[in-house]
Amino acid sequence: MSRPAPTADRAWELAGVIRAAMTAELIDAEQRPRDTRDYVYASGFHPCVKRMVLDMVAGDKKPPWEPHRLAGFRMGKQRENDVRLWLEAAGRYGDPKFEVFGKDMVARFYHDNDPRQRKLISGKIDGALRFATGEVGVIETKWLAPWTVGKVHTYADLLRSPWTRAAAYQGAEYLWAPPEGFAWDFVWFVLGVHGDLPHIVPATLADVTPFADEFLSKAEEAVAWRDLVADGDASVDQVPLPKDLEVCHGCWALGSMCFPPQVAAEGAHLELNEDRIAAVERWAELKEATKEGKALWEKLKRWYRGREMVVVGDHVFTGKWQGQTVYDIPDEVKAKYRGFNPQYQFKLNHQAVVKRTEGTAQDGDTQEGTTHAQEAGEAARPEGTTGAAHGQGAER
Repeated sequence: MSRPAPTADRAWELAGVIRAAMTAELIDAEQRPRDTRDYVYASGFHPCVKRMVLDMVAGDKKPPWEPHRLAGFRMGKQRENDVRLWLEAAGRYGDPKFEVFGKDMVARFYHDNDPRQRKLISGKIDGALRFATGEVGVIETKWLAPWTVGKVHTYADLLRSPWTRAAAYQGAEYLWAPPEGFAWDFVWFVLGVHGDLPHIVPATLADVTPFADEFLSKAEEAVAWRDLVADGDASVDQVPLPKDLEVCHGCWALGSMCFPPQVAAEGAHLELNEDRIAAVERWAELKEATKEGKALWEKLKRWYRGREMVVVGDHVFTGKWQGQTVYDIPDEVKAKYRGFNPQYQFKLNHQAVVKRTEGTAQDGDTQEGTTHAQEAGEAARPEGTTGAAHGQGAER
């Protein structure tokens, strides 16, 4: 085979080869097969019991991860491991000193009074810290986007964000019911972020007990439904749905195996693109205060042009067409042939939703924007985001 000439076109061609090869390797190494199971992953808390049931009985029907998500998982795991190595090296500088131990220690939780001792929740801890004072605690490491970490100062903050909520419940469960032979005093959430020191968020047993108990109760309910479905005594469709529309966003089963009546009744479009969800959260943080916030709002107007209602994470956008008198005739006869275009302009309104009760939005923070008809042909360029997410195919 002759060696091609080193032209600019050839350089770009080989750049494509490199990217395709990296994508193929990533998929081969990271795209683990989905499976069904009879217990809940420790990272698998969800406000919707039906989602937890579907994760168990229909895990093999989940769509494969997109390559950019797999890349995020890989980089997140690598960075989380780097944070752990950093902790190991830092221990001798502490006052009091500390050591790291227990990586991948299995934590399992069983049904109460079950003679078969079946697993209810199972996971592996990221590690634990033992101080020279004798104090011991479990650590839960996560690598997150800067704007997510910037909002987290307490354990309660972890519970508020959809990006950290599962980790908050996971850490709560580990602290509340440690592996046999251990007793933890604390849990520390070590949140890595690019370009800064990790944020360390502590929690005590008193902080986490209500949420650990909630997780255990939901897991018991979900596993009970899973057993009924597996034995043919019930259908997944019989599992109760949540009342809050917000918890449906990003669910892999939405529109394929689950059809919440709230969405159908309101004619809402539920955004499932996580890049767009992250962009909306970033915009909500900035609003119009910065150039970035204004640019994001322009993108949102293009993305949701023509939508009467869009649910994006914790946010609801409503839109309507506004009429405009137009003249689509020669100037000399405009007055005689004046017309009305009901879709001349589209107005998009934003309403931040803190909680939805019986389908009613609360919190009246509203913003309006318009796009003209000539923008209809513009395509929205997909935006990438950074941050680690839980891989749902492995115990954590």
